[in-house]
Amino acid sequence: MPTPRVNTSLPATLHSNIRPVSLESRTGLVRARFVIDTAGRVVAGSAIIEAFSDQQFARAVCYAVPNLMFEPVVLDGHKAVVGLVHVPFTFGIK
Repeated sequence: MPTPRVNTSLPATLHSNIRPVSLESRTGLVRARFVIDTAGRVVAGSAIIEAFSDQQFARAVCYAVPNLMFEPVVLDGHKAVVGLVHVPFTFGIK
């Protein structure tokens, strides 16, 4: 399965109701899976949290995933296809 790559040229917008201050002194991991369409967007309603170390981090990923853009999944090196990806989100202390 191809490794998804975040398209960093497009900013991800987090909703204003996420309060990173309460999470900044903790570390954690969230593993999510979702479908990426041929344009690199996450298909609405496709995201599932597979595992998490902290419920607040899982909630933050749920809010962020719909706004993320990825490079489309490529088949045979030339054709973008819809693809299911599994992505780890790691949270750390700065």
